[in-house]
Amino acid sequence: MARRRPHTYHSQLRLTWLRATAQARFLDYDLVTWQDWQDLWTEELFLRRGRSAGDLCISKRDFSQPYSRSNICISTRSHSQIALRAYQVYGQPHCIDSKYIIKVIND
Repeated sequence: MARRRPHTYHSQLRLTWLRATAQARFLDYDLVTWQDWQDLWTEELFLRRGRSAGDLCISKRDFSQPYSRSNICISTRSHSQIALRAYQVYGQPHCIDSKYIIKVIND
């Protein structure tokens, strides 16, 4: 029987990037490169990801624009969902308030 190695931060980070890029290909858009993904998710932020309202997720900064390197950020799931719902209901471009953005990719 093969011995399994424990998942480390880097292997989990790589796995989430592979899943995100596979979903992006399926939806026909480009997400970010592996280097950008590593810059965006520090170990501290990566450990705070999840499905609860206060957990972190990747979100669009401006929901009227497609996913791109300059339009993604890390924010709490609740603030991302509030901004998305406001965009869907009112049909106007709505951005996540900058005070709720945790991190963006540095250019």
